[in-house]
Amino acid sequence: MSARSEAPGDKSLFRCRLSPNSARIFLKSVILASRVNHELILYAPPPPTVDDASRVILSLLAANDTQTACLVVDFRRGFATHSDRRRGYRATRDDLLGALPCRMVAHTFQCVSAIHLVEVELTLDESSLVLLFRSEHGIVVEHKLHLGEASRVSCVPSEQVICGAENVSSLSCSSER
Repeated sequence: MSARSEAPGDKSLFRCRLSPNSARIFLKSVILASRVNHELILYAPPPPTVDDASRVILSLLAANDTQTACLVVDFRRGFATHSDRRRGYRATRDDLLGALPCRMVAHTFQCVSAIHLVEVELTLDESSLVLLFRSEHGIVVEHKLHLGEASRVSCVPSEQVICGAENVSSLSCSSER
């Protein structure tokens, strides 16, 4: 499991590939990306301290019994981070989550035909997060999340359950020829 930075000039910040090998993963500091009122809301806990600042962790949870899968992307602090220090009246704060690369993003999706996944490809740029899923039966699912400056960021408790029905998005599936 690895991540690599793209060459300068490439719009994508990085691409990742993951082959799932576990049906259940215990998650810590889980966050959720969902759409409410047509706005993408990113929830992120405070970035953890890690030795390897460029480390990117991808975890895939495939629950065959509920036909629900969950991809968790953990962008660790220090990986192409952006810190905007703002000063206000009697207040000073660092907007460490102001840039997409240092956010922690998770998305819960549902697709009946693409449960037994064999490959997940992630493409991230300044304005979107594209998830490409391939199943063992040749089903391809592409899901794109548009991330604009209007996206709101809020903190959530760690180990929050993210597979609730209200957070599941339906995706369309197509057969790979």
